[in-house]
Amino acid sequence: MERKFCVENGVAQSQLADYLIAIMHDARATTFRYIKNITQEELDWQPYEDWNTIGALLSHIIAGDYFFKLYFIDGREMTPEEEKELSPALDLGKYVSELKGKSVEYY
Repeated sequence: MERKFCVENGVAQSQLADYLIAIMHDARATTFRYIKNITQEELDWQPYEDWNTIGALLSHIIAGDYFFKLYFIDGREMTPEEEKELSPALDLGKYVSELKGKSVEYY
């Protein structure tokens, strides 16, 4: 099946924001299609110790999506609660071990 990319105008405050939202929706749909039947072993796989897992990268994408909406669409900074919740996924690095063992439903 051929993918079709469609930008819906008037969703956000500018055409650029509309375009970025469309890209994010397309990336999300593509990602979900590929992880639909992923195993826990695959989610937690790391090419080297302390490197990112597929699950960590998924959490990073989700947190980035949330931050993008918050900052560019809602026009505000994160609250301390949001920052505490999203920091592991946004920063990764030392937090990767905390993100292991989460099922695909978590994401």
